[in-house]
Amino acid sequence: PGLLALLLAPRLRPAARLAIQAEIRTQLARFEDAMGRAPAFVDGHRHVHQFAGVRELLVAELARRYPDAPPWLRSTEPGWRHGSDGFKAAVIHGLGGAALAALAREHGIPTSRRLLGVYGFSGDGQAYRARLLAWLAVARRGDVLMCHPSLGRVPGDPHGAARMREYAVLRALALPAAGEPGAIRIAPLSAVLQGG
Repeated sequence: PGLLALLLAPRLRPAARLAIQAEIRTQLARFEDAMGRAPAFVDGHRHVHQFAGVRELLVAELARRYPDAPPWLRSTEPGWRHGSDGFKAAVIHGLGGAALAALAREHGIPTSRRLLGVYGFSGDGQAYRARLLAWLAVARRGDVLMCHPSLGRVPGDPHGAARMREYAVLRALALPAAGEPGAIRIAPLSAVLQGG
């Protein structure tokens, strides 16, 4: 369903809640079957994992399925609060981010710290590069940088051009090597959350 229908359905119809619960279980089982292990993290396309009705079912299933080592959940706590990008980040978080974080804490499920990379898909490659460097400059342990790169356009995708710009910028980006001033160390979030 569309985002509005998904926002409303769990609150209005028990059948929708059952369908969402079944989908969560199916997706986790398919991941386990394909990868031979539990997921390291869980999030939802377009941030649906934090919506009321979805988050309760998701957290309950993660707690039931992975009681000893639950995967971490992606937080939508804004990490960038400037201009229209900051407004969009606040709206995304306002759709249930604080409630998801509280529920996850209550069940002992770790979350990432902040979400970087939220913007309105506007601007050219130079504008995206400037945003990316700003996000990297404020990134701290436990933050997640969201990006949407693509080599080509998919019919019907309103953000296809932005995805291709992101890919070009990410491909050309030269991060400082370890030991250089401003070096960025890439590490799995599981190690970061465990203090590694």
